[in-house]
Amino acid sequence: MLRYIILWLFIMTMIKLTITFYDDLQQQSIDSTSLALPFDDDDLNKDKKQDSFNLTMNESQYVNATATNRTVIEYYREYVQRKNQEQFMRNKHLFSLTTTRYILLVQVHTRVVYLKKFIEMLKDVQAINQTLLIFSHDFIDAEINVLVTNIKFVPVIQIFYPFSQQLYPDEFPGLDPNDCPRDIAKHRALSSRCKNAPYPDKYGHYREVSIVQIKHHWWWKLNYVFNSIQVLQNRSDLLVLLLEEDFYLSPDALFFLKKMENEKERICPECLIYTLGNLEKSGRQFNNIGSKVSIAYWHARYNLGMTITYSFWCSIVKHAEAFCNVDDYNWDWSLVYLAQKHFNYPRVIWSTSARVIHLGSCGIHHKKTCSNQSDIARWDETKKFYETNQQYLFPKKPLTIHAKYEAKRPLKQINGGWSDVRDRQLSQVSFDLYQRQHFASFHSVPFHRPSITTLRSMVRTTSTCSAQQSNLPRLPVPTLADTARKYLKTVAPLLNNDEFNETKKIVEEFQHESKPLQELLLKRADTEENWLSQWWLDKVYLEWRSNLPIFYNPALLLPRQSYRDFDGQIQFAAHVIQGILQYRSLIDSNQIPVDRFGSDPLCMDQYRKVLGICRIPAKSIDRLHLYNKTGHRHVAVFHRNNIYRLPVYDDQGNKLSAADIYSSLKKLADSKGSDEKQTLIGHLTADERQLWAPIHEQLSLVPENKNFFDTINDSLFVLCLDENYQSSSGTAIKKDTQTLIGLNFLHGGGTKYNTANRWFDKTLQVIVAPDGYSGVNYEHSLAEGGIITALVDYVLDHCKTTQPLVSTNKPSLLNKCQVVIPKDVEQSISESEKRVNKFIENCDLTVYKYPEFGKEFAKQNKLSIDGMIQVALQVAYFRMHGKCGATYESGSLRRYHLGRTETIRSCTLEAQQFARAMSEQHNETGSNTKYELFLKAMQAQRQYTTDAINAKGIDRHLLGLRLIAAENNLPKPALYNHISYKRAMHYILSTSQVGAKHDCVMIYGPAVDDGYGCCYNPRNDSINYMVTTFKINNGGTNPIEFSNHFNSSLTDIRSLIEVRCWYMDDVQDNPQDDHRLKDIDVPTLCDRTGVQVWHFEPEKTFANNECPSLAKLKQDRGYTYEDEVKVQPSMEKYEEKLKMFFAEHIHTDEEIRLVLDGSGFFDVRDCDDKWMRIHVFPGDLIILPAGMYHRFIPDSKNFIHVRRFFLGEPVWTPVNRPDGDTHPSRQDYVKNLKHHN
Repeated sequence: MLRYIILWLFIMTMIKLTITFYDDLQQQSIDSTSLALPFDDDDLNKDKKQDSFNLTMNESQYVNATATNRTVIEYYREYVQRKNQEQFMRNKHLFSLTTTRYILLVQVHTRVVYLKKFIEMLKDVQAINQTLLIFSHDFIDAEINVLVTNIKFVPVIQIFYPFSQQLYPDEFPGLDPNDCPRDIAKHRALSSRCKNAPYPDKYGHYREVSIVQIKHHWWWKLNYVFNSIQVLQNRSDLLVLLLEEDFYLSPDALFFLKKMENEKERICPECLIYTLGNLEKSGRQFNNIGSKVSIAYWHARYNLGMTITYSFWCSIVKHAEAFCNVDDYNWDWSLVYLAQKHFNYPRVIWSTSARVIHLGSCGIHHKKTCSNQSDIARWDETKKFYETNQQYLFPKKPLTIHAKYEAKRPLKQINGGWSDVRDRQLSQVSFDLYQRQHFASFHSVPFHRPSITTLRSMVRTTSTCSAQQSNLPRLPVPTLADTARKYLKTVAPLLNNDEFNETKKIVEEFQHESKPLQELLLKRADTEENWLSQWWLDKVYLEWRSNLPIFYNPALLLPRQSYRDFDGQIQFAAHVIQGILQYRSLIDSNQIPVDRFGSDPLCMDQYRKVLGICRIPAKSIDRLHLYNKTGHRHVAVFHRNNIYRLPVYDDQGNKLSAADIYSSLKKLADSKGSDEKQTLIGHLTADERQLWAPIHEQLSLVPENKNFFDTINDSLFVLCLDENYQSSSGTAIKKDTQTLIGLNFLHGGGTKYNTANRWFDKTLQVIVAPDGYSGVNYEHSLAEGGIITALVDYVLDHCKTTQPLVSTNKPSLLNKCQVVIPKDVEQSISESEKRVNKFIENCDLTVYKYPEFGKEFAKQNKLSIDGMIQVALQVAYFRMHGKCGATYESGSLRRYHLGRTETIRSCTLEAQQFARAMSEQHNETGSNTKYELFLKAMQAQRQYTTDAINAKGIDRHLLGLRLIAAENNLPKPALYNHISYKRAMHYILSTSQVGAKHDCVMIYGPAVDDGYGCCYNPRNDSINYMVTTFKINNGGTNPIEFSNHFNSSLTDIRSLIEVRCWYMDDVQDNPQDDHRLKDIDVPTLCDRTGVQVWHFEPEKTFANNECPSLAKLKQDRGYTYEDEVKVQPSMEKYEEKLKMFFAEHIHTDEEIRLVLDGSGFFDVRDCDDKWMRIHVFPGDLIILPAGMYHRFIPDSKNFIHVRRFFLGEPVWTPVNRPDGDTHPSRQDYVKNLKHHN
């Protein structure tokens, strides 16, 4: 307690000293309007004592802040927030909303000497009073404020970078004590567990706060100026000149800038950028080139005195994510990266004679031996230089081109320094914060600036989010040898012998042909945060030109609710909306629990890419309308093909209640009879992309349609209130209900039903029907199915806790949106309707719940339910079509940063052999052999799954090599044209497990005409699944018939697992035969004998790779000694030992055997003294109770390798029957068994 009292007294003393300092300063001969406080004129009489904190602290004190000045830092954070919100303009009488176009944006640090000279210099610049001067500070300083408040000749606004090192001196974004030192080796960083240890930059260095702050500040200030300063809103004519406090402007700098702008159309109409400076310190001689300009493709060398136009800024922010993620701490080189990778190099027109000169030499890139005094001397020299060449300033004759450079300077390498995930996310925060505000202002939507608490939570969220993100490894590139080896293995089931032998030669060539491509791919992996993610988005999704529904947009069928009328429909819809709003709050506040695979954290990036997103059609590649935390305040409601805007937040940003939302939706009930169906529009989003794009463009050009598209694009999600699919037409649809509803959610059933009541471009559509059914349809570009089911599980849990709603009788907030269709577009829309209906009619579906077993059965038998389902699918297809086909199963790569999916190729040689053995044409194979083949198929499936989710699959690697070849205009290897590749990529079975807590199933279409789509959700005691096919050119596919084969395959596999045990006859001949009388399952065996049967992955039973569950079993049961035995004909006295093993006997301790290889029979007596036989295989562990009569013998293969476990020193003394009948262990066993039964 005494410590806190002393600390409090110390703080109070510091405050008192500060106040005294302020009073002393106030008595000096300083005019009140230039008082050295960070305050505007009107603030000088408010809270002077509190605001004078800044006078006592210099930069070094802030950087080394301790708990004693924490109060000061807290105040300064609030101060910065308040000042940025107020946007106070000095000398406002000089500012014009209509004529002020030039913005001088000056980035200021702590170089007061420079700033003083800079302000003096500005007085000599002609027309400076017609500009707006904005100082953007990253440090609050009294002396700087004295200089700024004394400016009288130009309108001035001060803004403050809110995430500066001064405001966060000992935590991110400043220097966190746990940050990795810049030059620490990665292996040492990992062992020390410093922050961002897995992510050094390309040169092996870690974050430097003073360096990264420059790019952060540059990015933040431009986002703020273009999108947040109120007096500049809706101004697309702005020209922002980027300056620093050590820049010198010639007297005619603004004159010359205006001259370049006025003459641009004559000399360089394609130029987007004007630059007034060059890299020279002294300027050029003006005598013959004072009125000349040069033209080039923009590069970092043209960054001095550079202007940013509104159109160029739009080009930059379109690729904001790339700017925020490129590993370069320089803003200008990051722009060069964008110019090279994401948009065409912009042209720049620059003054051949420098009108802006960089005089300072004490910046971040200069030597530490620099001298401010020598720099100040250069200010005077430069002023004299311009005075001497005054006759060449303000040129009157037209501009002429001095030089025109046609070469595009390539980005040879990035500079690093920007690998910390926290920095990348913080820069995204700056973008999200102010881009959303700009939209709100432009569209007259209320926008509420975040409070200081919200701002600070953004920083903390960035830090917290990156805590797990920064530990995620980057996606590795597999080796060519690995991919080649696995490729041969995966295509083997698809080829005959001749084709396979030919493929081996092609694959050998592929390894040589792909070496240069592999090098390029490795370089891309070094420079990209995820070498695949942008390609995956662009090439797989946004460049897709066919239809979205069926092919790309999955649907999710939810459990049926209890309501059966329209009122119940909109009540449930209101509860769903409220649940999604709550889930959004969890996402935005970073409270979604981190998903894990075992103990490994998974990438959470996709959770932020479900709400508020919309896909916009374009000719060759679609674009995405992205999410912003502070926007998306309404839901787009579709009903009877009409579109409505439904606000779900009030003017203060608070979520509306479910009752308020319900009351607004009731307006639809009141108008239901009179509200005619809208002209069909929604179905256009189900058309082919290249056909929808021109129609979208034509409709978007109609001014009256702006509200219509804004309502959809900027909505949080789309709510589709459907009519009853089963009764909306006079013709009955002959489908079972689940299948019927599934088709409705997948594609809407055609324009006669609900297809026009959809917007398939929206990432999330929630569909609510009047008969208790509901579902989701989602655009797949940015998120996988598991992310959607997580949201749905949360919302359904929320809905379970709700009560019936009562209308609040408030005025409805629902506003109908009208769409105007030009005459020349009507025909295109009509043709689209016909195409879409024909396309939808081609899809067939069945939805089924397999009732016989689920996850629990697999768990009891120590098997993977996913593996069982995948193997059953192979059997089903083989039984129906007599062959195997390439199979796609989605495997998650979310262990890696920005990871999406890899293909699990479930059609293995082992699965093919098992499917053949299980087919009716090959039913002579015995049960034991089938079971052994089943285990091998399961093992192959498990191994490929493990490889895939650890980025060791083949498909993404092969895709990357093909794309890197195309990107660099290199020939692709011959493999890509080979029959093996074409067959491997023709996915006959397109499958995925999408698990959900609730009774759901996801639905999507096949990948090829003659294929099947199959998605499944294993439940505890059942399996929900669906099967889709096409009707045209389908190669004999049929969803119902395939479903029947799938069901029987699952049942047969269950029987195969359960018939590892059976009652046996009296052995009269060879004991190594089956001797099967009546099959029983393992649980019955265990119940009637007390035997325990376990199964472990065979490869994890060896001592150097023992699985944790086996180790735990040994520990729990006290097994302290173990050995291994191989029973085989080569062992000494083999026949004699077989007779000994097969003699009926008991042991005084329990007998434990783990099968490592081979197979054999354990025979045990049940409670009625009948023999039961257990067939054991690799991975099986059997525990026989002490005192139980049993015997053992290998099966017909004559080989078994087992590990024996003992309780202490091994005791292997058999007591044969009848001697064992009176043994205490036998009597205890019988007593316990009778008691149990």
